[in-house]
Amino acid sequence: MSTQILILIGSPKKKDSTSESIATKLKLILGEQGACVHVMSLFLSLNDSENIDKFFKKINSVDIITFISPVYVDSPPFMVLKFLEIISEKSKTLNNEKCKKIFAISLCGYPEAVHNELSLMIYKNFADCCGFLWGGGMSISMAPFIRQDHIRYIGVKNQNLLHSYEMLCRKMLSVEDEIDDECIEVAPILPKWLYLSIAHIAWYCSYVRNVLKRG
Repeated sequence: MSTQILILIGSPKKKDSTSESIATKLKLILGEQGACVHVMSLFLSLNDSENIDKFFKKINSVDIITFISPVYVDSPPFMVLKFLEIISEKSKTLNNEKCKKIFAISLCGYPEAVHNELSLMIYKNFADCCGFLWGGGMSISMAPFIRQDHIRYIGVKNQNLLHSYEMLCRKMLSVEDEIDDECIEVAPILPKWLYLSIAHIAWYCSYVRNVLKRG
């Protein structure tokens, strides 16, 4: 029987988010290895009790849960934290015949990946509280520029990023009882000075557009 994996997107964007882009890539890699991957958006689905029950049933049926979410200030978005609390409360009624594995990918727009550390600690604490097996995760900085279209535009090779995805997928599908739960830190895709320069230009252009609209 194929490994059942649930990828939960924690971005508040309804479509075309960086989190969704990563989920699509992981689904492709995991699918090629024979896994059955389900992708769901927390923000699009956690609006009523019926959807919460649907989430809970899906969690009850899978072997692995993977969160992909941006960092807002220094933690996952509110809806993600709310979801963790709901599942923590319901965890005693979960099917525990086989210990579920938890993984997480945290994205930040800062040049330094250290800003993801608190979010990853929150996911680990969630796994421990629910009796799940924490498998580790991935820390990604400069998140606005890891989308495939952005990478092609600025002419940056993305081999480090793809290699990191493949490493994480191998950890997910590992049959070992003990997992190396050390998080994978993706090497910055751009030099810090270049990233900040591009960001400043983008912010200035956004400012000018807003001024023109008001004028």
